[in-house]
Amino acid sequence: MPKRPTTRVCAAERNLRVLLEDTSRRSNSALPTVRKLGTTLGVNYSTISRLLRRLAAQGLVWQHPNGRFFPVHAAPSAAAGLPVVFLGRQIQHWSGLYQEILEGVSETCAENGYPLMFLSSDKLVRHKSPEMPPTFASLDTQRTELQRLATSIPRLCAGLLFDHLWEEELIFSTLLPSAPAFLLARPSRRNDVFALAPDFIAGAHLILLHLKQHGYKRIHLAIPFSGDQAVDATGKALQVAASEIHPVRKIGSLDCSTPAKRREAVALLMRETTPTAIVCTEDNVASHFWRELVNAGLENSPYIKLISIQGSGSVSPPITRLRYDYRRLGREAVTAAIERHRCDRLLPPRLLFAKPQTISAPRN
Repeated sequence: MPKRPTTRVCAAERNLRVLLEDTSRRSNSALPTVRKLGTTLGVNYSTISRLLRRLAAQGLVWQHPNGRFFPVHAAPSAAAGLPVVFLGRQIQHWSGLYQEILEGVSETCAENGYPLMFLSSDKLVRHKSPEMPPTFASLDTQRTELQRLATSIPRLCAGLLFDHLWEEELIFSTLLPSAPAFLLARPSRRNDVFALAPDFIAGAHLILLHLKQHGYKRIHLAIPFSGDQAVDATGKALQVAASEIHPVRKIGSLDCSTPAKRREAVALLMRETTPTAIVCTEDNVASHFWRELVNAGLENSPYIKLISIQGSGSVSPPITRLRYDYRRLGREAVTAAIERHRCDRLLPPRLLFAKPQTISAPRN
């Protein structure tokens, strides 16, 4: 059983909290050193360090990467000048989604005086042709690449932002500076990883309720490729939500990874006799799929509807898209890193479409 704190330690913690309140009213200056606080409060410096770390975990005090402690409200000014580091794919492989995220990151860094540092791997994702699926780095390749990038991270930095393609286990098994680490654009499978992600389940419910209201009886999940955990998570969320909404009980799947597979999928849709919606979990592939529908003469069919889930602005009507504010995600990631607080907020979704389609009767 853990030891109960002594009367002296309890008194030191109470006095420390009073000091924090007084300091918060006066200035943005750092607290006295732990040795000086220990002398003032009558306990050793290791006890003060432990108490301050506990208060930092509770969001009541902020620790600079150099080890000094500050009142929590002083974090933005105390961290000014420290870089925010983004570790991810090369710029030529940025999707519309990452363009938006990093615009938000860049805006918030500029507004608050934090340099933004990009460290990229050309192996994390490769996409030789927009018509074909990308290839993603293996776990061993990711490990090697993250270790390589880690040597370029400044010892003192405000925060580390990770492309969602990184395996979070590697983030904690790689020697990195002591700074808040945030996984972007997808939820984490670990409780000790901070993550900012879209609310995939809420988005799936929004799509399915919209389709139900407008008379679509059959839904196919268009699978663009495998290996991207955010894209995979959107598809899984759709399947989960479908099991909860009557009468949408089951969703079919269509392989849409290559031009040939997309043409095969469209050929199947041409034989459909039920109002059908196709939900694609990636913008680029959704646009290619739409071109195949146009080529097949299905672009004006009131019985075929295409929805893109990872909507970030790269698709347009008549494709309906599920919209998340990825710029806001980038801004919140920087703010959370600077203030050193946990941020597991889920971005709310909204649907964007040219005009609603209501199915009045099935096709003969």
